[in-house]
Amino acid sequence: MEFTPVYSTALPDDDLQVGLGEMVEDGITSAEGIEPGFEGLFDTANMEFVELRSVLADGGDRFGVSSVAFDLQEELLWMGNQGGHMTSYYGLDLQKHTSFQVHPECHEVRQILSIGCGVLCLTGNLLQCNARTGLAIFKYNDEQIMMDMQTMILTQPTNLLMGGMQPKMAELDLTTVRVIREFDSTEPDCAILRLSNRFVCAGSTAGKVSLLDPKTMKKEHVLETHTGQLSDFDVSGNLLITCGFSKRMGTVDRFLKQYDLRMMRMVQLIPVPIDPMLLRFMSTYTTRMAVVSQTGQFSLIEPDSGSTPSFVYQVNTHGALMNFDMSQTCQALAFGDNSGVLHLFGGNNEDLTYNPFSNETEFAAAFSRSKKDMPLPTQQRLELALKEKIALIKESSGKSHRQLAGKFKIGKTT
Repeated sequence: MEFTPVYSTALPDDDLQVGLGEMVEDGITSAEGIEPGFEGLFDTANMEFVELRSVLADGGDRFGVSSVAFDLQEELLWMGNQGGHMTSYYGLDLQKHTSFQVHPECHEVRQILSIGCGVLCLTGNLLQCNARTGLAIFKYNDEQIMMDMQTMILTQPTNLLMGGMQPKMAELDLTTVRVIREFDSTEPDCAILRLSNRFVCAGSTAGKVSLLDPKTMKKEHVLETHTGQLSDFDVSGNLLITCGFSKRMGTVDRFLKQYDLRMMRMVQLIPVPIDPMLLRFMSTYTTRMAVVSQTGQFSLIEPDSGSTPSFVYQVNTHGALMNFDMSQTCQALAFGDNSGVLHLFGGNNEDLTYNPFSNETEFAAAFSRSKKDMPLPTQQRLELALKEKIALIKESSGKSHRQLAGKFKIGKTT
């Protein structure tokens, strides 16, 4: 999901006033200018993550990174850009693995989803599945359904639910590549899809989250989250946490809203020291989550503890962060910005991996030639061919040398 860049103007009532230019070594923002009580957020002794690598993604000189996703099967990080191109990077060094064009008309990649046989890539009017080696497996681009798709999620191992900036949603069978069912969205659009243990949660740009029955896709409940636009939300167990905009102030809402899906109501407001635009639960913890601002700051919070974040990290971006993802092990974070740069953060442990048990990644076989297989210059090839023909003539029997010489066009021989 793409957002208009929002930057803090250091208002007097801001909880935290940080300028993009106040970057120091290791990508940490200076603590100067921070309100009293928040200086500890920039103490490097509290760091759990460090920047491991930043690379200019394929096409980064022309297009921003519109989607990032960690592979759930292998140690790969996938990137899609605003020009409809996909690239995978292997390991912590972000070694380029595969790179291919998805959309022929250079429409932006809106979401990437890792599945067993490969990776799914969604644009506004095209769904494509590719093997991890880059080979296209199938494409789906029904114009009646794929009008302006934005998001997708697996409801079953082979069932894919898609929604977007359009009135209809569709569920696709990935084995037959056919639509199982098509139904009207409960809101004018569907920008974000998440799956809980009871509902399919569909978020709209109007600030509402609809809770749908997974079997019938009928609306069970609607949560009125933010007065302005909904920026992001995530679900873990019975907890749903959102971030968005305040219509009254016209700015980013500095409070996250936590809902209990058992009671269907908000249980607490969670203040954060940055302008929250994106968030994800850390699956290895109960309620811990990462909160990211568009200006490049992110922090780890624990809503149930009531304590303030231990540290605020700064991504060295020259533009606005557009998306981020977290690995299955919660040991790695990936960020993509609109200047075409991919950033990778990781924990301090030496055995850092993306997945608990990753499959071995297949690489292209190295191609090499021996010296005798190297092509020869033209004159040498002609001389070699002449010698071979003469040898064949001398070894031949039953025919005169003159007859064979005429056949091979090498002139008169003796």
